[in-house]
Amino acid sequence: MKQPSLVGMALWQCDSEGLFLRVQCNPVTGHCFCVEPRSGKCLKGTQKAPGTGLPQCLSIA
Repeated sequence: MKQPSLVGMALWQCDSEGLFLRVQCNPVTGHCFCVEPRSGKCLKGTQKAPGTGLPQCLSIA
């Protein structure tokens, strides 16, 4: 049985309590974005292109 490849797959970062960090960055594309800490769901409109800084996730409700 062939194992699935993880190459190019984003692995979200979590804190010590198991919640997703609010700012996540894709190591392949360099894009960063905000996520909901409990679900890890990406928050629409928060993606920042490489070299344009990090999104300000704490100011988003």
